[in-house]
Amino acid sequence: MLPANRRIIFWAVFLLGALSLFNFFFLLGDEIIRDWDEARHGVSAYEMAVSGNYIVNTYNFQADYWNAKPPLSLWLTALGYEIFGFNTFALRFFSALCSTVTVLITVIFTGRKLSWAAAFIAGGVLLTLDSFIFEHNARSGDPDAIFILFSTGAILGAILSRGRIWPVYASAFLLSLAFLTKSFHMLSPLLTVLILLALNHGKKLFRLKVGVGFLLSALIPSLVWALLRYSNDGLAFFHIMFGYDVIERSLKAVEGHTGSVFYYLKVLHHDFRQYYILIALLLLALLFCRRRKL
Repeated sequence: MLPANRRIIFWAVFLLGALSLFNFFFLLGDEIIRDWDEARHGVSAYEMAVSGNYIVNTYNFQADYWNAKPPLSLWLTALGYEIFGFNTFALRFFSALCSTVTVLITVIFTGRKLSWAAAFIAGGVLLTLDSFIFEHNARSGDPDAIFILFSTGAILGAILSRGRIWPVYASAFLLSLAFLTKSFHMLSPLLTVLILLALNHGKKLFRLKVGVGFLLSALIPSLVWALLRYSNDGLAFFHIMFGYDVIERSLKAVEGHTGSVFYYLKVLHHDFRQYYILIALLLLALLFCRRRKL
């Protein structure tokens, strides 16, 4: 039998896992499919499953240059269709599954490396955060939840790499999967991973064996897809993927989007506003406990 404290941890993790399954899967197929991204993503995955062309993503069975992303999320959605049929649950299944795994690995990692109290707070935040559950994420047939899992795994791998080399390669491989999901969105976790690896390994990171292993782990999966894609339509897709999806989107608002330079700060405020009171109460409780000790 497990010691009492371990039994508490086991049941707490089990409860968070059960809550994840409920929050992400309950009536998952009953909500309407959202315009625009989710609907288009579902159509492209459907066409991929029907046509058997898993290299060139299409819309209306024509090469799709509007969605200039590699096809990993479409592959998973197409697999969902193969398993569950062509329905809304299948469209969203892997988003919900990836979000569940993200919660569990975050809780377990935080519990083992920091404290189980911090771990349960982290899990509780993820399970009550609107932007993590609804639009574009856990309960939506979009690439975001899949990308978040790979990015989170890459960052945790970089943290775990202290004194070990294999997590460095695992982190690089997960970054490649993140690229195959959402293209150059991968640059944000890449920067974080490189900083963490530099802190953990210092000069060892620049050894030939380590550097080559990292590059091979990061590049091979993406290069295999890139070569297959190039064999179909040359550089056309890559021009749009980089020129429009990176350069244009970085320099200006596209596709009618509007917002000030503080747009994402407003989004963060909207997403986390419900935690302000909780954070204030926790700070007051800590201050009270400290005064009592003094």
